Amino acid sequence: MSEILDISDKVIQGVALSHTEFVPDAPDANSQARSHAPNSSQEIDYGALLQKATMTSTQLRDMEIPSRTDYLGGWFREGDYGLLIAERGVGKTWMAMALANAIAAGKNIGPWAAGEGAKVLYVDGEMPLELAQSRDQGLCLGGELLYLHEAQVFKLGGKPMNIRHDGWRDGLTAMCNAEDIKVIVLDNLSCLASGIQENDALEWESISNWILELRRMDISVLMLHHAGRNGQARGTSKREDIASWVIHLRADQCAADQSATFTSRFAKNPRSMAKNIGDYRWEFRTNEEGAVTISHTAASVRERMVSLIEDGFTSATELAEVMEISKGRVSQVARELMNEDPPLITKNGREYRAC
Repeated sequence: MSEILDISDKVIQGVALSHTEFVPDAPDANSQARSHAPNSSQEIDYGALLQKATMTSTQLRDMEIPSRTDYLGGWFREGDYGLLIAERGVGKTWMAMALANAIAAGKNIGPWAAGEGAKVLYVDGEMPLELAQSRDQGLCLGGELLYLHEAQVFKLGGKPMNIRHDGWRDGLTAMCNAEDIKVIVLDNLSCLASGIQENDALEWESISNWILELRRMDISVLMLHHAGRNGQARGTSKREDIASWVIHLRADQCAADQSATFTSRFAKNPRSMAKNIGDYRWEFRTNEEGAVTISHTAASVRERMVSLIEDGFTSATELAEVMEISKGRVSQVARELMNEDPPLITKNGREYRAC
């Protein structure tokens, strides 16, 4: 355990690692990092443990359960695993870095009120380091992120980071313990889990179990993932099964190094009864001095309908229920969208389709 902590500290401090130190895939790394797991050599009386953990409904009702810490807006909470999904170039990293900065600083962002500040580790596997630097400088809200870039890890240790392997996952877990990190952002799955078979549910199991392990340690995880051409997350749907919430981003225009415009929608609502979880249109703009301004407005009925149709809500009944409007209003808005030049949606029988 101490060796893994030493490596984690050196990566954070920018200290070069020797070849013998840098052994993330060592056979015993898994057992070293999981100090909280039961000792496999000890006999466990599972029946007795289950009986001890079982309670009556009265005991459950009377139990004093501490509230999970709110990090942002009442929906991003301690121990959450959330997914941020969008096609390439929409603005996932803009949004994720803004959320990470807001949580680290304990400040509001858009419609979401600040919760309790927390230490955040941002793990970047894709963006060029100089662009990450400029964005962080522009977005800084007064908090202090820990920033771990895959290119920097490779430069120091000569090995690419890949969370498909136990050693890397255990190293990140050890770093969270050593640095009291409460939120970890993984940007993004394709880059940080290179070689993963996206449609293979079994390939996802090891990462899924690791996320559940972090949840038991009250560490929140925000995972960025690419959407396919249908707007849905690429690969197995099991990635969303254990998620506390899922946010989809839809592009209003292609994101650039200095700007992005998109609409956010909770495709899976938070388990907490949070407010302000509707659809919002966001604009990120960088001025000549490098400062980033973030503006937001509630998405229009038209924008919401297009977004929902892209997400698979194709009938007037479904759209009316989700949007909490009448089917007549759905038909009226749908006609407007179909009459646009070019049309934004089409209709095949009773089903709407996004163009």
